[in-house]
Amino acid sequence: MKKLFAFLMLITLSMSGTGLWAQAVGDYGSNATNNAWNTAGNWVVCVSAGTWDGATTATAAPLATTNVWIRSGHTVTLPGSGNCLCNNLYVEGALVSASAITSPRYARVYGNSLIVNGTFGSSTDGLGIQLYGGATQALTISGAGAIYFSRIQPQTAAAVTFDANVQFDYAGSGGTGSTSLYANNFDYSITINEGKTVTLSDNSYFAIHGSSGSTAGSSNLTLNINGTLNGSGANSAINLNSVSGKTVVVNIGSNGELKSIAPIRINYLNAATSTINIAAGGKISGLAGGSVLLSKATVTNNGIISVAGANADSIGATTVGSTGSIVLNKTAGNVAVCSPSTINGSLTLTSGKLVLGANDLTVGATGSILSATDANYIVTNGTGKLIQNVGASTAKLFPIGASTTSYDPVSLTPTTATDVAVNVGTTLPATAPSGFNYNAKVWDITPTTASSTSITLTPSTAIATSVADCIGHYINSAYVNVNVSRTGNSYTATFDTFSPFVTGTTDLGTALSQTQTLGVTFDGQIIHNPNNVDLQVFDITGRRVLSSAKDIDMRAGSKGIYVVKSANQTLKIALN
Repeated sequence: MKKLFAFLMLITLSMSGTGLWAQAVGDYGSNATNNAWNTAGNWVVCVSAGTWDGATTATAAPLATTNVWIRSGHTVTLPGSGNCLCNNLYVEGALVSASAITSPRYARVYGNSLIVNGTFGSSTDGLGIQLYGGATQALTISGAGAIYFSRIQPQTAAAVTFDANVQFDYAGSGGTGSTSLYANNFDYSITINEGKTVTLSDNSYFAIHGSSGSTAGSSNLTLNINGTLNGSGANSAINLNSVSGKTVVVNIGSNGELKSIAPIRINYLNAATSTINIAAGGKISGLAGGSVLLSKATVTNNGIISVAGANADSIGATTVGSTGSIVLNKTAGNVAVCSPSTINGSLTLTSGKLVLGANDLTVGATGSILSATDANYIVTNGTGKLIQNVGASTAKLFPIGASTTSYDPVSLTPTTATDVAVNVGTTLPATAPSGFNYNAKVWDITPTTASSTSITLTPSTAIATSVADCIGHYINSAYVNVNVSRTGNSYTATFDTFSPFVTGTTDLGTALSQTQTLGVTFDGQIIHNPNNVDLQVFDITGRRVLSSAKDIDMRAGSKGIYVVKSANQTLKIALN
């Protein structure tokens, strides 16, 4: 019974890894500890399936069609020269190379399995593999052993699946940085299975192109992350740039994570069609010290994109689903929006600013902006607008600022539910009329459905009140000014028409009642009345001194202060 149990355990162990596997007749096994792969006498040949009993000494070195086993208790060293070929490779003992990590030495694998239950390489070993199995080669790397690659270097289009924890350590001949896992400009597919981690150590890159961590490659790439691609080493860049005509697809599963303390790039060098799909629960994490640069990617995010570094980050055309989120938790720097994007989940501004430039950010009915403050907000420093759905009779904050140093939010309470687009800038639509002084901020507010709306505008800095505070509403090339209630820097009034708004103060009193300039100006001598409205001119005592529906020449009047009025106009002038 004990013998039967031991036999069953042996069979169970032999089935670990990628499935049922055991040596077959004709497979090569290491004869002893040795360092000459290409010496026939260092190998034995299986003559009875499932056992090395009776194995005969090999008469030739392994070929591309030969399955090779590094047997338990043996350490085999890849020699410094010569081609080392195999079909499938099984490591139960230890396989190392005669080369240091700065000079990769490759086993050429033509088959579909690399199974390691012993040791493959080390963090200072130059051992790697080259894929030679042709376009149909689908190599699975599995096993419970310790697996260290200097490099995986494809020599043909292929697909690689990591069903084991693996570490990559090649950092170039000088140790300052190079690619260790890359497509080598071949069409390539990489899959990391759930629960497995592929780790890049210091200065070790994942890239499409082999010569640089930032150079655009020239291949189609599919990257499926159901486990973890971990750029935990300093400068462990993940470069997904490719050239025009190529396609790059990144799929992150519900338990998958792409993370790095170095750049994650689909950015300015990328001309390929690049898409990222993040399932609910999946993550892209820019760790402290790193950056997420996805300006040239189209992203569907139902999971989490988080950034935590002090460097600049960017997103391209991004749609955040109802289960998705973007989280800014930066120590410094900002995140640039490089294409119009939509948030149907959440945008959390724990620390950092989102900069729109020329691109709109739409927050849908199920979307939300969380944790915005006067230090963490959305910057509308170009033509881009923040668009939000605002419920009827419900206040909605638009946490925006004209620059990274100026927080200028808006709160809107419409009587009818609507989507509203808002932008704040620093260029006023026209010079303030006489008697008015405006803060250097202008808000463009455009609802899809206009209704009577309470508007609160808060410039980051505000001038002191002279006589009364006001909001200037710029209509038909002129300001309509209304008195407002003011609390701190916040100006509140109700409007039912929309176009640019400014805030400020007036010395004309507290009964502006929709005063409007209507194009009337004073050049120091003549009151110009291009619309021929009825005007009356009063001196400082309130006595009417002139009236006309045409231009009024003031040169004959006494020097001093005058007030020019029409049915809906007040203009204060000074005659010197």
